[in-house]
Amino acid sequence: MNKLELINALQAAHNKYCHEFIKDFPKSYEENQIFLNWDNKLCDLAIEAHSCLIALGKTAQERFFHIGFDILYSFDNPVDLYTWRSEVKKNKISHEMYASIAIRIDAELQRLLRTVELGGELAYDNLQANTFLVSKERYAPRNSEKKENAVESEQPKNSLLASHIGTVNFYTSNANDVAAVSGIEKMEKASAIGSNFSSIIGTLIKFFGA
Repeated sequence: MNKLELINALQAAHNKYCHEFIKDFPKSYEENQIFLNWDNKLCDLAIEAHSCLIALGKTAQERFFHIGFDILYSFDNPVDLYTWRSEVKKNKISHEMYASIAIRIDAELQRLLRTVELGGELAYDNLQANTFLVSKERYAPRNSEKKENAVESEQPKNSLLASHIGTVNFYTSNANDVAAVSGIEKMEKASAIGSNFSSIIGTLIKFFGA
């Protein structure tokens, strides 16, 4: 695959993954609340997204991880998926954090695609990890008193390795993102915003909209 084909493949996997992820996300945290998706589709799509991002190279990996790719795509097998589902219910983790990250990933995919179309592939590869981006550090760890302690990890500062499944439990939604996503969910499906960000916002409205 060339670079454009890789970007389109990642976009396609991201769209499908977000649809399944949001559809499967619990609307309540009752003990008997079941998850809909037990056919490993999410795991397969996660592996596809991981593989596409690996193929896109180091800069793309650093930039996507900067905005929380590793939080949204934190499992790739049934064991970790089951653990993630259990922890979502146990810790009452809201969907807004994941939705915000998904939308930011979508925006970066559009930026990457347009840059390559303009012949700027080399320029993109020389970008800093934080240029134009909102850091995942806005999601403070649970029980943390200081925001600067967010996203603590035993990995080196510039490591491309994803946080393991347990790390997800320590994140909590940012108040501004909650307000933004909640507002988006109340918009009509025909809103122009939805057309700019693939199917993610449309899926949010379908499953969580007022």
